[in-house]
Amino acid sequence: MTPLSLKAAEGAEERVIELHGDQHITGKQVWRDATYKVHGNIHLPRGSELTVDHATIELMNSRYSEFTIVWEGGTLLTRNHSAVGGTEDICSYFAVNNGKWDAKDTAIQHCCGTFVSDSGEFIGDNIIDTDSSDWLHPDDGGKLTLKNSTFNVEVYFDLHQGGIAEGDLPIGVPITRVFGGDTYWMELINVIVSREWWLRLKVGPRSAPPATLILKNYPQGIAGFTTTEDFGQD
Repeated sequence: MTPLSLKAAEGAEERVIELHGDQHITGKQVWRDATYKVHGNIHLPRGSELTVDHATIELMNSRYSEFTIVWEGGTLLTRNHSAVGGTEDICSYFAVNNGKWDAKDTAIQHCCGTFVSDSGEFIGDNIIDTDSSDWLHPDDGGKLTLKNSTFNVEVYFDLHQGGIAEGDLPIGVPITRVFGGDTYWMELINVIVSREWWLRLKVGPRSAPPATLILKNYPQGIAGFTTTEDFGQD
């Protein structure tokens, strides 16, 4: 995998562009060869496409995830050793829930989590995990494809109807595997989870059939887990 700088490649960070207020992208726009300090949200409405080429987007938060990128049906393309995130001191989270993020040779940094759900899609190739990246989180309806990358991910087990689920979750070795199905889709191709997985369990009411989760290669590789409940019509 190609080594990737955690900031925009040499020369890009020498040019700084300050953008104040929300940025509403229309048509196709390109942000290139600079560090863009954005004091507001970036909106991507349907039909819009923002290409970040050899550049850094720094969302200038004054509090936790004050600013983010808002997918409203549009597309974000990040290319050529770019970086996207909050500030060094205050992170931003990203919810790709209505549109697409197509990332190649990109660092996600100073991030509180990247969530892919509903009609959202994340496609990543050579995505680099930094100490401030958090996890990639697939969720209901989301489609996540990650390849040739070193990144920490969440895996989602739907046990609300009972049954047995198995997870082989190695650390530090390349894996190629598909997770999900009817609920969500996550495909990992030559991906290394370098530090930790995160687990999310969807559980049913007490009256639901028994559920069992069998994990392999996990003792030192699980950061934690969250649960959601689906009580149906009970």
